[in-house]
Amino acid sequence: MRLDRDDRIEERHLRAVRRVDKPCRLLRIWRRSPYADVRAAAIHKLRDQPALEYIACHERMEDLRCEAVRKLSDRALLTVTAESDESENVRHIARRKLADKERWDAACMDEEAERALTMILEHIAWLDHLATGQEDSQEWW
Repeated sequence: MRLDRDDRIEERHLRAVRRVDKPCRLLRIWRRSPYADVRAAAIHKLRDQPALEYIACHERMEDLRCEAVRKLSDRALLTVTAESDESENVRHIARRKLADKERWDAACMDEEAERALTMILEHIAWLDHLATGQEDSQEWW
């Protein structure tokens, strides 16, 4: 019975993320929710750079920091993150953003890099689904 109640609470939090567009409300949901998917959806929906900077510096979960760093545009913070973050994945994303290599060339990838890119794209699609409630769209592939 406990799992059913938790699932309902998590779904209610996700509906709140879908309804909210104000950065301060999304930041509050990120800070207060005990559910990683809800927190990830709030970060995915955020566009406010100071809020993303705060999350990139203060979040403890690596996956959530990765999502915040992926959306950052402040080159100074990206440089610091690329050099000193404790997570190799977060540092890699920051270095990638600094290099301005937003496009991935599949012809230059080995099998492992192609598999990593596929996982990243699937994760972004899942976050988009959580944040918007809409089913996956093939348009951005």
